Amino acid sequence: MRNLNFKNKIMKRRLLLFITMLSSILVFGQATVTLTSTKQVIRGFGGINHPEWYSDLNAAERQLAFGNGTGQLGFTVLRTFVSDNKNNWGQGIETAKYAYGQGAYVFASPWNPPAGQFITVNGVKRINPATYGQYADHLNSYVTYMKGQGVELYAISTQNEPDYAHDWTEWSPQESVDFIKGYADRIKCKLMTPESFQYRKTVYDPILNDATALSKVSIFGTHLYGTQYKDFPYALFEQKGAGKELWMTEVYTDSDYDANIWTDNYINDARHALKVAEHIHYAMVDGNFQTYVFWPLRRYYAMIHDGKDKAGNTISTTPGTATKRGYCMAQFSKWVRPGYVRVDATKNPKTNVFVSAYKKDNDVVIVVVNKNTTAQTLTISIPGTQVTTWENYTTSGSKNIAKGTNINASTSLSVTLDAASVTTFVGKATTDAPVVTITAPANNASYTAPASITINATATVGTGTITKVEFYNGTMLLGEDLTSPYSYTWTNVAAGSYSICAVATSSGGKTGQSCVAFKVSQHKPHTTVHHGQYRVKLNLNTTMLVVMALLTSTMQQQTRVVQLSVPMKMLTWKTVPM
Repeated sequence: MRNLNFKNKIMKRRLLLFITMLSSILVFGQATVTLTSTKQVIRGFGGINHPEWYSDLNAAERQLAFGNGTGQLGFTVLRTFVSDNKNNWGQGIETAKYAYGQGAYVFASPWNPPAGQFITVNGVKRINPATYGQYADHLNSYVTYMKGQGVELYAISTQNEPDYAHDWTEWSPQESVDFIKGYADRIKCKLMTPESFQYRKTVYDPILNDATALSKVSIFGTHLYGTQYKDFPYALFEQKGAGKELWMTEVYTDSDYDANIWTDNYINDARHALKVAEHIHYAMVDGNFQTYVFWPLRRYYAMIHDGKDKAGNTISTTPGTATKRGYCMAQFSKWVRPGYVRVDATKNPKTNVFVSAYKKDNDVVIVVVNKNTTAQTLTISIPGTQVTTWENYTTSGSKNIAKGTNINASTSLSVTLDAASVTTFVGKATTDAPVVTITAPANNASYTAPASITINATATVGTGTITKVEFYNGTMLLGEDLTSPYSYTWTNVAAGSYSICAVATSSGGKTGQSCVAFKVSQHKPHTTVHHGQYRVKLNLNTTMLVVMALLTSTMQQQTRVVQLSVPMKMLTWKTVPM
């Protein structure tokens, strides 16, 4: 019995030690960013402009949304509305032009087909399969119109929310498959699937399970209204959707309350603006979405305020100003730019703290959401990073993407997060200049014209990668090589003196060079001169008729050095092999 009690005491002590250690981890928090574990490529963040329901953005609002200067939101995705009335396509075109000019992805979604291309069943508007061809031509006409306005659409979807259809057109999943299989080729643009209002997999499973339909779509688009976080992952897409993009194309976190609410009482309520940052986190990390698009860009509950309340009454908020919800999205959009890749990170290192991380080349961005109403400490480990200085920007109750003091650290950050905040840590890798060496030809080498000269070079860089090596004759580009070993062959090189350089460029945009000089001489033919009984072999450099030569008498079999003067007309010239 005594031994049993002793063992129980030991087990209790060990359990207490384990609980203490676990508590310590949860209190202080430890997150690890694994740069080598890559996930989805990010296209960007943005919103929809629907000018038939809300007026178009003005010039200042466009700049606020799609500019990326101080205080701007840095959006890189714009969704446009395809009206069933072609006469309305010009509404909102100025915003589309501006966003496209800023480098944003512009894509389009239709709500309804034109008159005559739908039927009504039990009071519900439904697509008419007999007019699929006309509908495909309608979508393609919009693509053509936008191109004529200088906007190249990245994609167009087949239908907005075919599974909701209270005020727009309903499609069955099989009708979507049939349309895609039979008519996608008539639309000269990347095709997006129909956009389910709630990420209902029943809308997408038939497309993924039909090889022909799947081959004709480029993007799976969906909305997340009422979708639970646990339903964000999509196993069948991961299994069969290789090479397809996955976009979240519409959501709002709340449409009843003002977008500037930042009150501790609502920290776990959708009305709190910080909910946007939390929702984006889950969309990126659990959903693996490549875009996050808010509905709409400007309204009292959206990214930019319209100066009104839900009832339409004018309030004190200045119209055209960014909201707290807008700033929460900007914590992602301003630094997680198109082409960044999400990498694995400890997504929930402590209670109500959420971490996601992204990289491009050797630059790293880490976004941390703190839903606690008190400040939190966190250690972030980033093994293998080349970053040595981290900028940080915070949105909280009192801050709007406010810059903090730079953190001089590399593979480990110890940070304090403001209460109820989202903070972005931005690390730009220190990029060294490449070291390049020409290994051939040797410096001051000599060649005979017409020469064929192979230039070989090695190039390395401490941070980043070598993207190309260019070969120059003076300032004239001869050619380039994108992969090691770096080489270029220059042919038919005429006589002259040359200085050639190899210029290496790194992924960080820095360059290094190496140069050598060489000479190419004119070919000097050997010549035999016949004069009487003598044969003269000489190296002809000029037209001089007085030469010193090694003279061999063919009759006397004597050899001696003489000076020979011969009239030009008496010479017979013949080139002989050496």
